[in-house]
Amino acid sequence: MELDASLLKQFSEVANGGNKDKLTETTAYGTVVKNGENTYVRIDGTDLLTPVSMAMDAEHGDRVMVVIKNHTATITGNISSPASARTATKFMKLTDKGLMVGELDEDGNPTGSYTLTDSKSYNIVDENGNKVGVFSGTMINLGNGMAVMTVNEINLGKGKAIFATDHAELAGGAAYLSPKLLKLGNKDETEIQLCNGKGIIKMDGDVLIINGGKAIGLRNLFTQNSANKYYAEIVCRADSTNPTAAIQAYKAGGVASSVIADLNGIRVNIPSGKKMSVNGAEVLLSNSLMVVGSVSATGTIKSGKTASITATVPVPSGYTLAGIREIRTNHNNACKMSQFYTNPSANQVGASFVNTSGTDFTSNDMSKSNRKLKVVIEWLAFRCSAPTVTGSNIVEWTDS
Repeated sequence: MELDASLLKQFSEVANGGNKDKLTETTAYGTVVKNGENTYVRIDGTDLLTPVSMAMDAEHGDRVMVVIKNHTATITGNISSPASARTATKFMKLTDKGLMVGELDEDGNPTGSYTLTDSKSYNIVDENGNKVGVFSGTMINLGNGMAVMTVNEINLGKGKAIFATDHAELAGGAAYLSPKLLKLGNKDETEIQLCNGKGIIKMDGDVLIINGGKAIGLRNLFTQNSANKYYAEIVCRADSTNPTAAIQAYKAGGVASSVIADLNGIRVNIPSGKKMSVNGAEVLLSNSLMVVGSVSATGTIKSGKTASITATVPVPSGYTLAGIREIRTNHNNACKMSQFYTNPSANQVGASFVNTSGTDFTSNDMSKSNRKLKVVIEWLAFRCSAPTVTGSNIVEWTDS
């Protein structure tokens, strides 16, 4: 192919530094030649390799358009493979299943995850060929069936969870939510896990059981205004050897009343000057509802004989002796308790024991088997301003 004489002349003038006042830009066509990291163009009609810069992508052997200006040759067009065509070759392929978009190898096969678009949906496919996501005008399916969202419902976990426009159903009916109903558990033995399994809710007959490794609380808040907030709380904890239940009502930053029950007893805290009543009768004038104490005694008891003890206990002023919490001895199997009593008017407690063994317990050395009998009596007293209640006030006798 012969070049036009005027084109050769123009190229010669540019290449050889001709008159700058003359035309210094021209367009030519050629073939790309790559040698290592260097790129050249063999201009049509010559065997010379001209160094070029690239304004667009070009590979070895591509037919290109070159602009020669001011002693510089630049590839400005790729006739063999335009940019869009090269992108399609490397990243797009039309198959019988739809348009595949992703990084493709020389044979047109995907090298990793890719998308597949057909006439009805847009699909995400993993490197193993599994559809892990499906998007359409009526459905979004994520996780190969693990999550499905449609116009009318959201299905999570292969049917394990369904959220619809008018209801939500979890775990095969184990949880059901609707505009009027929240149902958790389709069977009495169904367990609902809280906080990644750290808590469990389930029914035990007619009793709702909440198990947890930490305290579990229920709080209700009433906000009158930004300065006045009122709380009512119930807190239960059974994560130690001293299970505790508490009820508290309080004003933020202000007064509070609380009742705490644990294995150590019951404690009541009320605001200063306030009172408490049980069944309408006032039973509390201070912050201590109950006081407890203990007395102990050690003495001789011979085989077959009876020993009795009576002790006056230090009941605080304003409290009334209510009873005995516990009686302990060091000879539980040998010395049987025959009776015990309290005398509130004298603040006295007492008990009697019978030695049913064949051993006389008389030794002062408490490490020996015939050591003396030791008795410990724990007593309790309540602070009470209500009238004294007698049996005739609380017992109804019916003779049928």
